[in-house]
Amino acid sequence: PGGEQRVEFLNFCMVQGPQIALTQAQLDVLWNRCVVCGSCVGERDLIFRWVEQVRTNSVSAIEPEATRYLFRRASELSAESLSPTAYACIEYLFRWINWREQRFAQQDQSNISVLDVPLHGVQTLWAAALRTRDEAVGVRAIRFLVLLHHSLQIEASRVRQQQREFVSSCMSSL
Repeated sequence: PGGEQRVEFLNFCMVQGPQIALTQAQLDVLWNRCVVCGSCVGERDLIFRWVEQVRTNSVSAIEPEATRYLFRRASELSAESLSPTAYACIEYLFRWINWREQRFAQQDQSNISVLDVPLHGVQTLWAAALRTRDEAVGVRAIRFLVLLHHSLQIEASRVRQQQREFVSSCMSSL
């Protein structure tokens, strides 16, 4: 069977089957085989979509610490060569981790509240926004960063500090 059939079977096992969690070692095998050594962008994108599906549809398949670990692995990818699917997964994991840590509330994709800063992994979003070669990735990352800064629900002095950091990050990347 091809990569897509294997991922579909793994998805079925993790979401429909008994409530089991993948170990970090198992996630490493999956990541190394399909992302690091993936034969093409399509194979890597299969895993990125799978991570989102499993994290969304199964409470126990990927535990919170494993989610952080996957985000850390995704953050190590070259920002210059992120595909739109890879970036979507990174943004999803970013949202999930910060929601889990109660730094972030989300009613829907564009209606969010930043409840506390710093947000875990925001530097990964900046890297995607400023270094990607894929225009769609850059536009999406920039729009999300702007949305985050417009959604700050913290005390005024901290909002001003975050705004200064936002401008500083923009200027230092020019």
